Amino acid sequence: MMIFPRFAGALGVTFLLAGCGAQQPTLYPNDHLNQVGPAQAEADIAECSALADQYVKSGKGGKVAKDTAVAAGTGAAVGGVVGAIEGNAGTRAAQGAAGAATAVLINNAFRAKEPTPMFKNYVNTCLGERGYRVLGWE
Repeated sequence: MMIFPRFAGALGVTFLLAGCGAQQPTLYPNDHLNQVGPAQAEADIAECSALADQYVKSGKGGKVAKDTAVAAGTGAAVGGVVGAIEGNAGTRAAQGAAGAATAVLINNAFRAKEPTPMFKNYVNTCLGERGYRVLGWE
């Protein structure tokens, strides 16, 4: 029974580390990019991203909290029903709540690394005004 908490902890760390690479724009190698070089292009991407952070409001924090609370409540209800059948409703409800909440937090950790469409549009426009052409994001 002690294997599950260790496994869940290791799995959570693995998922969080895997999600650390945030998406960035990929630039088309046009004349402007060839003139300024990759170092200046990276600086311009960073500056446009910082400007987008200031201008675009994501509002994701409240959604993550709400999703986690809903998942915990649902997990507790399902766990309680299973526990009532088996005879240990409290334990199963707590396990269901913890499992569902953890799953939602991991899912949202991955999604938090994905820029919103508005953020991408802002950065694309900013880079376009500086002479770059954005192919896409990866």
